[in-house]
Amino acid sequence: MENPQEEFAQQRSMMFFYFMGFSPAFFFLNLTQPVTQTIPKLTAYVGVGKSHAYMAQALGIVGKHMTASAINMGKKAAGIPTPNWKGFEDSLPAWVKKEDYLRMAREGHLDPQNIFMIKGLERGKGGVASGVWGNIEAAAGWFAEVSESINRRSTMIAALRVAKDMSPSQLKAKGFDNKYDFAVSVIQQTQGI
Repeated sequence: MENPQEEFAQQRSMMFFYFMGFSPAFFFLNLTQPVTQTIPKLTAYVGVGKSHAYMAQALGIVGKHMTASAINMGKKAAGIPTPNWKGFEDSLPAWVKKEDYLRMAREGHLDPQNIFMIKGLERGKGGVASGVWGNIEAAAGWFAEVSESINRRSTMIAALRVAKDMSPSQLKAKGFDNKYDFAVSVIQQTQGI
């Protein structure tokens, strides 16, 4: 009771490696989430044209940051290149409040913590790579970590752009307290959180 161990953690970890871990195909397939899941969700609020335009704009913003500084060659756990979102809040468009972005990051809406769950690392291990096997585990999560980070940030930007088009009364009528709540809801519903 005091130190629970996850059932089948090793088996789940091995399945992660086999099906997703070292798969560039998974990386590219996962990058389709904004198009296949987020755009249809946003279409319900602003229509087909605007939802496509807003997502294209969001992906452009994220892509520009990624090409400029997203790969940090410094050490993180295993020393593999990892997304570096430091300073991303300074390159956001005007409709994204810096404090909203930082709050979403702090509350865990933008970073893929579920990678540890998928790999079976959430219980019984510290999650820090050590030794050869730890480095393999960290490297295997790279594709999922990078693609999820891109997906969630682009979804956030597009959702906040849609929310900008909606009045506070329209947001309330749809069941959202404010633009932040709308964006968080869209991230959670379309990114498998």
